[in-house]
Amino acid sequence: MPKRPVPPLDWPPAGELIDIVDGDCKTSLFVPKGYELPPGGRVNLTVHFHTTEQYIIGEHLRRGLKEPLLVVNLGQGSSTYAKPFLDIDRFGRLLDKAAAELSTGVKQARVVQVDITSFSAGYGAVRELLKQDKYIDLIRRVILADSLYASWEAGTSASDPDRQPALENMQPFSKFLKLAAAGKKTFVLTHSQVPTDYANTAATAG
Repeated sequence: MPKRPVPPLDWPPAGELIDIVDGDCKTSLFVPKGYELPPGGRVNLTVHFHTTEQYIIGEHLRRGLKEPLLVVNLGQGSSTYAKPFLDIDRFGRLLDKAAAELSTGVKQARVVQVDITSFSAGYGAVRELLKQDKYIDLIRRVILADSLYASWEAGTSASDPDRQPALENMQPFSKFLKLAAAGKKTFVLTHSQVPTDYANTAATAG
């Protein structure tokens, strides 16, 4: 994939940035300028894991998207993203809080469809979400940008020719991948070629 020049960030962005907090999990809801709540209050929400607000909002706008974006940028390491979503109801609460912010005096908003995007360590959160059928039903597409990692199966390492990513790390993605293969969902994975001691995105994609 050729390199794409990244233009200077236009900050603050054209729109509203709202803190959405659930316990110790702080996220940011970006509402693009001119966004209007659809008929029936049915919200399509993009949720992104692990990128600075400035960059991912810039990419959201560059793509011409007019819908809201929830940015979850918690820090470094996949466990930093996995741990908050061990509380299986947290994602639902965040969606409800976002919907409450999008509601008007006339229309009550509700999130009916979610697009998930993730970079690098953000997969820790995505993996937890895909363990829950209620979130699989809600999620329309998953886009992982160099963002699918795993341990190696016990007793193997990066230097073993017959190494395989640990099944327990990969299994949570299985149901969503089968739905995507059947044309019912969308799953997109991009990866780099950076060597690692663990199963990197190139290895898990294989």
